Amino acid sequence: MHRRDRVLGIAIGVLAIGFVITFTAFRWGTFTPEDWNDRFDFARNLAIVAGGTGALVVAYWRTQIANHELNVAKEQVATQKRTLLNERHTRALAQMKSTELADRISGISELSRLASEEPEMYHIIAMKDLCYFIRFPPSAMDTKNIRDDVQRAVWEIGNRNGTQLSIEKINQYTLDLQEADLSRAQLMQLKIPSAALGRANLSASYLQGADISKADLTGAILHHAELSQSKCISTAFMDADLSQATLARADCSGALFYGAVLNGANLHNAIFHRAVLTRADFTDARLSGVDLSGAIFSQWGHDDEVVGLTQRQLDQAYADPNNPPIIVNAKDAETGEILIWDSKVTRRRREVRYRLQQQRPDQSWEITFGQTGALDIISDMDQEDAERSHEQGESENADEIRG
Repeated sequence: MHRRDRVLGIAIGVLAIGFVITFTAFRWGTFTPEDWNDRFDFARNLAIVAGGTGALVVAYWRTQIANHELNVAKEQVATQKRTLLNERHTRALAQMKSTELADRISGISELSRLASEEPEMYHIIAMKDLCYFIRFPPSAMDTKNIRDDVQRAVWEIGNRNGTQLSIEKINQYTLDLQEADLSRAQLMQLKIPSAALGRANLSASYLQGADISKADLTGAILHHAELSQSKCISTAFMDADLSQATLARADCSGALFYGAVLNGANLHNAIFHRAVLTRADFTDARLSGVDLSGAIFSQWGHDDEVVGLTQRQLDQAYADPNNPPIIVNAKDAETGEILIWDSKVTRRRREVRYRLQQQRPDQSWEITFGQTGALDIISDMDQEDAERSHEQGESENADEIRG
């Protein structure tokens, strides 16, 4: 029992006894010899009060002792639990260092269970251990395929639940996978927002539907990576190698592609709202159906701000008419002429595509205009809707298109 509780119990007992003695002395002196019966009743009642007071003091004392014993028991249980958990953690780490693949996978699974069962105590610790294992596996990785144990560790990280993600947010923890070799990894639907993946090797990796929003992939290698339908909102791809990568239908709103290599990349129907594309290399990239609303290609008109971009590529994209991309004095990589976003030939097509994309965002649109401005082809759309969409605004744009 704590010293404070003992002092409090003693103080209550002393006050109770003092009160009884004081009251007895005062009351006893007020009786006359003729009041013997009253004096007897008073003594009896006083004894009852004193007994009750003593009983309360004893009960309080016993309660404090019981609480103390209960707290001691809880501390012992908690200590034993921590000991067992520490043993599980140590055993898992030892297994992850084993030369046997089965042991390493078993250790990874145990570490993941520990993080899930005791998130407050072990989640952050387990994530650090798994990230370290992925970055520095115990032996050299296979040069053709990702190792099964590393793949398993990545999957376990991707399976974090809401409670674990909340703990990471509260503790401002970021997954550290910098310079990790995840080439050819199967990362479909992986959820690692805000992860640090700078200079990581993700070449030929499969990230379809993955969430890497706000992640840092500065200098990362994503050559031939599959990123279709992925969430890359506000992701940093600065100086990253995305050559031959597929970002079809990916949401790259607000992403930073400054200095990124997009040679031959498939960006079909991707969203690049407010994306920074300065000095990104678009040589042979496919921009059909790309939403470039508010995207920044060049702001100052410097020769090196736009790389590998042609008017032909630009004409395949579209944007909100009220929020076009920013392209200042950029030159066509093939002809050397100034790139024009709001050209007469493509303005109508962009407006129609933007309207259709807002109506049916789940479909792809390929739109071609003839020399007279007539609507020739719209794929993935029935003829009735095509005619209706074409008629909207036809009168206000016909003269300009024909001209």
